[in-house]
Amino acid sequence: MITHRSEIIPFPMTDDNLRTSEPFTAVAPHYDLLMRDVPYAEWCQYLTRLWTKHSCLPTTLLDLACGTGTLSIMLARNGHQVTGVDISGAMLEQAKRKSRAAGLYISFLEQDLCELTVESAAYDGAICLFDSINNITAHDLLQSTFQRVADSLGPAGAGFIFDMNTEFAFREHMFDQESTDPHSPLHYQWRGEYNEQTRICEVTMDFEYTRHGMKKPFREVHRQRAYAIDDVTEMLSKAGFAQTYCYRSYTLRKPGPYSDRVHFVALT
Repeated sequence: MITHRSEIIPFPMTDDNLRTSEPFTAVAPHYDLLMRDVPYAEWCQYLTRLWTKHSCLPTTLLDLACGTGTLSIMLARNGHQVTGVDISGAMLEQAKRKSRAAGLYISFLEQDLCELTVESAAYDGAICLFDSINNITAHDLLQSTFQRVADSLGPAGAGFIFDMNTEFAFREHMFDQESTDPHSPLHYQWRGEYNEQTRICEVTMDFEYTRHGMKKPFREVHRQRAYAIDDVTEMLSKAGFAQTYCYRSYTLRKPGPYSDRVHFVALT
């Protein structure tokens, strides 16, 4: 997730009082609070725009790296038969709780996308949003992911839509951000370091959650890789996708050198 940079809300963060957790573990109970300003409805509208343009509106849909299931729930309410997949059991617990509260039946699977195992050709669409693909930092693992997604999709016309942060975003330190609401129980400070040689951006995410006057600091370290558009397109082709289109995110225009996020539409 990338938002705009903002002023710092200071809070105590020292190595002595921090607990470092696996990504998307400690933050899971607070993830929806962290993402509360994300315009999910607009993301859904953009998906529909892309599906319509490429005539691949899915009925059965894989929501890969679904997190706490907010988008899965919205898509299910829109009539899609959704299966959510995520590597984080902590995130999926939130997703299951929310879907039950919404009165929806959504199947959630705890799986690594690089080892995705679902019924072959069972779905006519797949999505992986909020730059989750960047979290796969090795070419061979990304190739495996694309192959397994392709294997899960049905006959010609099924589509796989995903977005990625670009190298421009990492170079411009767009991960560097801080919380701004002094009344929020969750404060955070994020700092990213991008390595030009490895193309890996390591983001140290410091959080502090306050409940009943007690402050709980914790830290997660996330790593993302910048991939060239041509490399991604080649890997998709190798995985068996017949056509791939790339857009500057939220538009139908081609990405440019200053695009910080791009969306791919890969068709079987």
